[in-house]
Amino acid sequence: MVVAGAEVSVSGRDPRDTKTLRTDKAGEALFSGLATGNHTIRANVAGFKTAILQVNVSTSKEVLATPRLELGTVGTTVYVPDPEPIFDTPLPERKDPTPLR
Repeated sequence: MVVAGAEVSVSGRDPRDTKTLRTDKAGEALFSGLATGNHTIRANVAGFKTAILQVNVSTSKEVLATPRLELGTVGTTVYVPDPEPIFDTPLPERKDPTPLR
């Protein structure tokens, strides 16, 4: 699925040269000025699995990334600690207990 607003990063051999953009309305991000060679493209957005692609940049030094993202799974963990009692009032004592029959 093509998603607008996804964060897309491209990195080559040197991780300091990582560039990050957001996809436009068409789900595309255009990276320019890249060094020639192999690059890794990562795309992610909340609710989707991270997409990872390998590309080889040649003489054009531009990459038009249109990542296809798959819906992710949602899991929620709820932790409920032992609750404190709402009322901590002792029950009144009965003065004249009535025996049960």
